[in-house]
Amino acid sequence: QRDHRRGVEIERDQSIREARESAEEIAHADAELNAWRASWTAAIAPLGHVDELSPRQAQAVLSAVAEMESFVEKRHDRATRIAGIDRDATEYVARLTEAIDRAAADIDVGGLSTDNVQAVENAVAEVVRRLSTARREAAERQTLLAARVRKAADWEGARERTNVAAAELEALGREACVATVDELPATEERWRKHIEMRRRADELEARLHDHAGGAALVEFLVELAAVDADGLDAERSRADLRLSELIEHRDRLRERVWSLDRDAEQSLGRADAAEIHQGLENLRSQLEDDVARYARLRVASAVLRRAIERYRDKNEAPLLRRAGEVFSRLTCGAFAELRTDYDDQRPVLVAVRAETGKTVGVAGMSDGTCDQLYLALRLASVEQYIDAHPPIPFIVDDVLQRFDDRRAAAALAALAELARRTQVIFFTHHQHVLELAAQHLAEGDYVVHRLGDEETPVAKSRRRRTPKTAKAADATAPLF
Repeated sequence: QRDHRRGVEIERDQSIREARESAEEIAHADAELNAWRASWTAAIAPLGHVDELSPRQAQAVLSAVAEMESFVEKRHDRATRIAGIDRDATEYVARLTEAIDRAAADIDVGGLSTDNVQAVENAVAEVVRRLSTARREAAERQTLLAARVRKAADWEGARERTNVAAAELEALGREACVATVDELPATEERWRKHIEMRRRADELEARLHDHAGGAALVEFLVELAAVDADGLDAERSRADLRLSELIEHRDRLRERVWSLDRDAEQSLGRADAAEIHQGLENLRSQLEDDVARYARLRVASAVLRRAIERYRDKNEAPLLRRAGEVFSRLTCGAFAELRTDYDDQRPVLVAVRAETGKTVGVAGMSDGTCDQLYLALRLASVEQYIDAHPPIPFIVDDVLQRFDDRRAAAALAALAELARRTQVIFFTHHQHVLELAAQHLAEGDYVVHRLGDEETPVAKSRRRRTPKTAKAADATAPLF
């Protein structure tokens, strides 16, 4: 019971505290209500009818006032915007009028105003049209200016190429020894003809080597010089007669073979006779081929020998005499002259020693002396040719490789002498030859062109084709 009582007392005390707190909250709420009423009365006093105006009515009035204030504010904003638009329109018309007066004075701007919208629109449309036209024309002008710049660059490049080509033509003209560039095509045509003639000459020389049958070309040419072209028909007749005699002799031999064949058949058995007969037939066939070939070779030999003798009688004397003089010069006097001799009834070329008078054949000469003999014959042939024909270039390539210094110097002097009559071009890889030319030739006798140099566009364009040192001469100047 004591505990129960204690619990009831605690609940009572708690209820008393809660009642006091509730009374305080009610008193505080009443105070706040009285304060709100005083504030409300003061707030609705300007609306009148304070005693009759409820809070809901007051809220409706306040809403209407707020809407009115918003409408007034919007009206003010619109009025401000309209005023700004009018100001902008007036400024736009003024700027449009100024722009038209400056850029298109032919457009009438008297009726332009903010009140005449159609006139402003028409003026703007005309200005826009003219602006579009002007922009299109400006773009075309820029395109034309760019094209003009490109054309100017192309023209400048063409002018530079023309100058380079003119320089090359001028250099070619100097090298070709022509007075004007217009003469270059004719000179080039002559050069092409010369190349073709040189090719044909090489082919003929190869054919001559084939016809020489392994003999030295110089000896073959000397033999050919004796050919009499006028007597070829008579020689051919004699060869035909000789061929007829050989054919008759062959027929007699054939009859003899047949006679022996019959005798063999009578004296031997049939098997042995057939074998001997087959052997005789083989011999007969071989004999016929040999006789025919022998006859052709004899006729050809007789015709060629007669032609060589005829040509030699006509041309050998002056050609060999001049070749002997040049050969004596090239050998520094070791040999006095050249002459023809006979070896087994065949004419051969021999050289006569100056000191002993003994003759030396080509087979007995050294390689260097053979080269000097060949060069002497070529120089004499060229001189004989230009005596009766227009001069042509004489081109040699390292012909002094097997010459000693004395004979090389003599050869250079002979070439310099020939260069006074025709152009001489001498190709060499050897600096030693240039040093010999500097020592033994006059300064004006030759000109050196180093084809590997890049001094001129011509030298540069030709370097790949002739990577050598060239010395030559034209018809009026000695060795180049």
